Amino acid sequence: MTDELLRNTIMKILYRVDPVPMRRRTLAAECEIAMGTVISKESFDSEIAALRRAKLIGEGRDGILGEDIHFLTVAGQAEARRAFG
Repeated sequence: MTDELLRNTIMKILYRVDPVPMRRRTLAAECEIAMGTVISKESFDSEIAALRRAKLIGEGRDGILGEDIHFLTVAGQAEARRAFG
C-alpha cells in the first residue's frame, strides 16, 4: 500500500537538499519531524523501495561505515520540480 504523504515528504526533503545525498537514518528522522509522527521502519522501507522502483531516487553507500544514502535521480529531480516547484 502506498502512503502518499510519506512519499511526498521523502521527495520534498530530498528535493530541498538536492544535489547532496542524505543518509537513510537522517532522512527517516527528517520525515518524522516533517510529518509530526513516528514512522514505522516497514512503512519507510516500503516507500523507499517504491521510489527506487519508479527510478525517482537512487541509493548508494557512504563513509567508512557504509551507511545507505539516498538522492534524487534526474527523473526524480524533474518530478520534484514539477510537483513542488
